[in-house]
Amino acid sequence: MKPVYVLLTGAYCAGIFLLSSSVSPVGLPNMTMNLDKVLHGVLYAGLAATVSVGIRRSRPGVVAAVQFAVPVMFAGLYAMTDEFHQWFVPGRHADVWDVAADVAGALVLQTVLCRYVWRIWN
Repeated sequence: MKPVYVLLTGAYCAGIFLLSSSVSPVGLPNMTMNLDKVLHGVLYAGLAATVSVGIRRSRPGVVAAVQFAVPVMFAGLYAMTDEFHQWFVPGRHADVWDVAADVAGALVLQTVLCRYVWRIWN
């Protein structure tokens, strides 16, 4: 990716890190499980979108499989590192279902982007 997109992706990751470093992100101490998973999905869909746009604008002729898979894999790997990080944050805990919600959000967003926005799949 071009440096500007690497910086944008890094800034997005830093934002996630800051949110996961606090005891109660988004100010909802008694968040229901469903809302928590939806927020995870939306947040990581945004991360996948940031990477996807960076790839698309840096390498317009990239293979469809790469355009789809790399943002999802990046979001999934970052989700795992974020959950590991939360082990060390007082009042937080690591949850495999959070990672699943993160990857689901990235998958849904990438499917929409690749199918309808980038139009790399018929």
